[in-house]
Amino acid sequence: SGDWIVASTYDQIAPAPPDEPGWSLLEFVSLSGAPDRAPVGGVGRVRRVAVKNGLAYVADYSGGLRIYRAGGSDSSLVGMAPPSGNGRPVDVAVDAALPLVYLASGPSGLEVVQVGNPAAPIPVATLTLSGSASAVAQVGPNLVAVAARGLNPIVTFVQVDYQPLDSTVTLTARGAVGSPFVQDPRGLAARDTVLFVADEALGLLSIGFGNPAQPAAFGSASLAGARDLDLSGTRLLVATRARGLQIVDVANPAQPVLRAELATPPLLGVTQNSASAVLFAGDEGALVVDVGVPSSPVVRGPILPPGVARDGWWTGDTLLIAASLGLERYLVSPAPTTVPALDVRLDPASATPRALVTWAPVVRAGLVGLNLYRDLVTPSGAASDPAGRRVNRDLLPPGAVSAVDDSLVAGATQRYRLEAFFSDGSSVKVAEGTLTVASAPLVGRAYPNPFRARSGAVASLSYRVPDGSAGAPLTLRVFDASGRIVRESRAAAAPVSGFGIVTWDGRDRSGAAAPSGVYYLRLTGAGLDDSRAIILLR
Repeated sequence: SGDWIVASTYDQIAPAPPDEPGWSLLEFVSLSGAPDRAPVGGVGRVRRVAVKNGLAYVADYSGGLRIYRAGGSDSSLVGMAPPSGNGRPVDVAVDAALPLVYLASGPSGLEVVQVGNPAAPIPVATLTLSGSASAVAQVGPNLVAVAARGLNPIVTFVQVDYQPLDSTVTLTARGAVGSPFVQDPRGLAARDTVLFVADEALGLLSIGFGNPAQPAAFGSASLAGARDLDLSGTRLLVATRARGLQIVDVANPAQPVLRAELATPPLLGVTQNSASAVLFAGDEGALVVDVGVPSSPVVRGPILPPGVARDGWWTGDTLLIAASLGLERYLVSPAPTTVPALDVRLDPASATPRALVTWAPVVRAGLVGLNLYRDLVTPSGAASDPAGRRVNRDLLPPGAVSAVDDSLVAGATQRYRLEAFFSDGSSVKVAEGTLTVASAPLVGRAYPNPFRARSGAVASLSYRVPDGSAGAPLTLRVFDASGRIVRESRAAAAPVSGFGIVTWDGRDRSGAAAPSGVYYLRLTGAGLDDSRAIILLR
């Protein structure tokens, strides 16, 4: 440009995975003999993006918070706030009601930026965490959840008190859940009072925060290492490291149901709009997927932005992709929703596996009845009987909205299809869904549960001894809801292959009575590694 050459170096400092992506460098060289200008380094490493009121808020790993216009064709930069101290922003959330933006800023912890004037954002508060902040989400009015990874991984619920007169913000840590239930958190999303966590080591985790001062993990981890998630209504999309896209039904937040998996390259992020989703696969670019039928996702086509596609935000026909040095804009129309999803879940009141299948009322001219069909999906993805086995004995009446399936198969995915039959003899598929039934576990349920600790009473945890592990050492560890070890005991597995039992008397290491609350019994050794939740009452 005139007498100047501007040279850019992509990795002037080599990247140090998993968080440091390398630093760029801009050099200004004079051709006329004038002194060279000072180089500019460490700019433009976008990680996550969120949109509100026509503005895109970007977490830039080395540039802090960047705010761009996101409406129409104008993507110009509006304002920016550099990271504080040694902050490295990797995630961003925009407050739904207040003029505040929350940044998960690595070593600096949780950063809050006031954006009442987007052209001049002002950092107003910071909360230091025990690890490196890696994800953030608003989970309620004046309440955010922030995750940190490192030697002491933790998810903390933070109260936000904002004073509009002087724009001051006070952050107060309310409660937290840590290791071993959280190991490497990368993404957060909330429904009702349940927080879903994408953990790269453990997969999808669930934390209840009805009382933010006493949050508690519950349920089992999916064990499919996850890096991001996106929640829309009751459909939760999970971007995993090795299992591609997972589609999870969270109509009952306490019991997430896996609807389908779609094999893809390792994913870094995911976003959705209407019946479509975009998966972000780093150097492999992005992939558009139709998720209108949760049990049968369909790949629509690739998008190849420059650089490393990490995250995006989809609103209307505009798709913003955070890719390496900048924010890329695409015109992409989402697919309309077509076939509704069946609500399929295990009946918690049944002693044997039984599926409850429900659906919205079917209103069609000439409808005479409904049939529900089921086929099994093997681990290879093939269907055992594509035509399906009819679940209902007789034709269901037109007004039916539910059915029960007592013939579930453990260790398989049951795929359901609801068909409407008409007076002219024709039929059409009107809804579909899936239910995965796990194989019989080696560790049973804690009993009794709840456990009322009285003189001589114990809680029992049964287990099945794997072949060849008879007599091997076992360790039972009891954790409280915050992840602290309450009790640890060792024993030997049953002397012969079969079943054994370990017990807990409701006391801690010192022999004192443990207080009422939720505890986790984890049994390891002899080929076992599993945990079960139990409620202790005093």
